[in-house]
Amino acid sequence: MTTIASEHRSMIEYIAANVALPAIKSLYIPPPEAAESKNGEFGVMTLEDGTVGLVYLLLSDTLAAIQSKEIAEGVVGKNPADIALAVEGGNEIDKALAMGAFNAISQFIFSRSGYELDFTTNALDEIEFSTTDRVGMVGFFPPLVQRLRERSIPLTVLELKEELVTVEENFEVTLNPDRLFECNKIICTATTLLNSSIDFLLGKCDPAAEIAVIGPTAGFLPDVLFKQGVDLVGGSKIPDSNRFIENCKKDQKWGETARKYCLTKQNYPGYKALIERIVR
Repeated sequence: MTTIASEHRSMIEYIAANVALPAIKSLYIPPPEAAESKNGEFGVMTLEDGTVGLVYLLLSDTLAAIQSKEIAEGVVGKNPADIALAVEGGNEIDKALAMGAFNAISQFIFSRSGYELDFTTNALDEIEFSTTDRVGMVGFFPPLVQRLRERSIPLTVLELKEELVTVEENFEVTLNPDRLFECNKIICTATTLLNSSIDFLLGKCDPAAEIAVIGPTAGFLPDVLFKQGVDLVGGSKIPDSNRFIENCKKDQKWGETARKYCLTKQNYPGYKALIERIVR
């Protein structure tokens, strides 16, 4: 069966066959005690040319399990495509590293092809909300939740923890993914690609719904998501890995060390077109 993960793997194989990718230079993993802060959520995979891919580490016990020195040393010097192939079929650690490698590969393709990322548009501001909408949310985006509730815009948040279930006027937290079909605008965290729930969740959405996949781990090429009905992907680019890592170590806000960008179907030419710019 074709899945988003299997299509990503096919993309990675195509890229590896057509583009000379820089090797992995380093992998920064935050210490276990950082798990309680945002700066403990992500590792940093840096390629030899300085390109960065963020590695999400807070699914299950990934952060604790990945502390092994052998794991970090095992990816250094490797072609990132070899690591990224585990987007399909890998265990939790392999998949976390694979998505980080795929993010790094994707950022390399964006940069080397000369494609200009849109840093001026906030992904959440790109979607217009009104009181006639019902917004679905997979993952929790506090600023947006507050904004929607202040405007009395109906909001359904899909959650896994039963103790968080809530029903209020224009606001509910539910365990039932079928409620997504009632929503005409949906915001989904990119971590759903790591826990392999993205295919299932998109299948629960109304095909006519406007869907955005957002988060620091959404630094990958968006072709497959666009093909599956996603309208917008919002990711982050790390211009300088050293500055970003220093901020993380000091538990400081990312600020200018992470630049958010927005990709839409209308402003994106496709990964093969980007590769043609590189190899011609």
